[in-house]
Amino acid sequence: MSPVNQLSNVINAFKQWRAARKNVTHKTPEALQQQIVKLLSHYSRGTLSNALGLSGTQVKRWQAGASDAPAFVELPVLDEIPSALRLELRLPNGAELSLSGSLSPSIVGEVIRAAST
Repeated sequence: MSPVNQLSNVINAFKQWRAARKNVTHKTPEALQQQIVKLLSHYSRGTLSNALGLSGTQVKRWQAGASDAPAFVELPVLDEIPSALRLELRLPNGAELSLSGSLSPSIVGEVIRAAST
């Protein structure tokens, strides 16, 4: 899809969201924020801000947050925990963590929580 079509789609999505929201103070949905950040490779922050009726500061904040935010990976729900697991985490800052062996769900949860802060 061309950048022009992508921008048009985002403009329409913003119009729909704004029409449907119950309160003007509701936070812009993450999906819309991400779409804008993707468009920054084709358009300037000012162009996007003007086209969408946003402040340049908002777009800048979303752009900064997108580069620092860890990617969310949905893990399958297991009925049983295998006796030996291997867990590898690669963070956006380049840090890597590798665990293997008998890992309880609580340990895995603590590692993920610690890595996401």
